[in-house]
Amino acid sequence: MTTCAIIVTDTGPLKTLAYARRLDLFLKPGLPVYITDMVIEELRAGSQYLGNQLALDFIKDQVGVSGGLLKKIDTGVPQNAETLRSLRVDPGEQSLKIVLEDYYSTHPNDYALLLFEDNGIAKKTFVLPENVSLLTTRPFLQELERRKIIASAEDVLKAAEMASLAACDERKLLSRKKEHAAPPRNDPSVKWF
Repeated sequence: MTTCAIIVTDTGPLKTLAYARRLDLFLKPGLPVYITDMVIEELRAGSQYLGNQLALDFIKDQVGVSGGLLKKIDTGVPQNAETLRSLRVDPGEQSLKIVLEDYYSTHPNDYALLLFEDNGIAKKTFVLPENVSLLTTRPFLQELERRKIIASAEDVLKAAEMASLAACDERKLLSRKKEHAAPPRNDPSVKWF
């Protein structure tokens, strides 16, 4: 049986659902959810922002729970981030490469949904493994709505935007430039979740 996992590769989806007070939605599909140490480090670096702190609290509460779905992936990149930057290597991109290589080698017959908001991820120079598909937050929420797990994807997104404004977080919360909702490649019978 082909299975699927969600890999969170940047802070955007975490912050969006944190502001909406719906981080639980990551777990609703019942799939393993992997978050890299680099994403956690980036959240820590901005922990003065409410969304980042809420996401950190959620991760702390969920990682390591017996039978839990949320798992932290240690890439070792945060400890070497300065060295990588001095070599003109983006630490986030390096972390993503490590995670994808590991997933592809340990789950050759499974699929992964790469959940992100940073449009730069979609433009990376490396090629995604065939078993990995890109997905942004809005299509993820729309699929939850389609499955009647939530009443409205747009309501969740609006709640996130309103909470971000109320917290005076002036950073762009949700990228709407280009959304990705690609189904798994090479096997149309495989459903996202």
